[in-house]
Amino acid sequence: MKCVKCERKEFMSSFCRKHFLENIEGRVKKEVRQKSLIKKNEKLDIKDGLSRHFINNVMNMPVQKSNKGRKVLMWTMDDEILRFLKEVFKGKKMKKDRVSGIRLFRTIKDKELETYAKLKGMKFGKKRSKDEKRILSEIDRLEKEHKETRFSIIRSI
Repeated sequence: MKCVKCERKEFMSSFCRKHFLENIEGRVKKEVRQKSLIKKNEKLDIKDGLSRHFINNVMNMPVQKSNKGRKVLMWTMDDEILRFLKEVFKGKKMKKDRVSGIRLFRTIKDKELETYAKLKGMKFGKKRSKDEKRILSEIDRLEKEHKETRFSIIRSI
């Protein structure tokens, strides 16, 4: 298959390498801009290199790094979906602000972020419980037939 933006061979998610990287960066930028997640010169507590890379190099956002600032979380689309499904299965109402901090990667799947990190020479890994792995594998199975499954769940949340 070919990249949806050019004639190169597909690398991942219907994009070549170049456009895959641009797509991931664009989705993060859009989420930050639309949700006003980060303000100019804001104090942020950034623990991981991948979040630091996005804020410094992709967002080009002038921020102050501080242990006392708002926490930037390594929180992906899969984390958001798992949280939602766990609460639905337990019969609880989902509260909007249960997760405090900046969820920079809320629109990016674990696999996409892992691939992005590898291409940029960085580390990314999520430890998942057996139940979480089982739920995510079921979602993967659904996505083989319905490609927008994760995005549909995120929109529903």
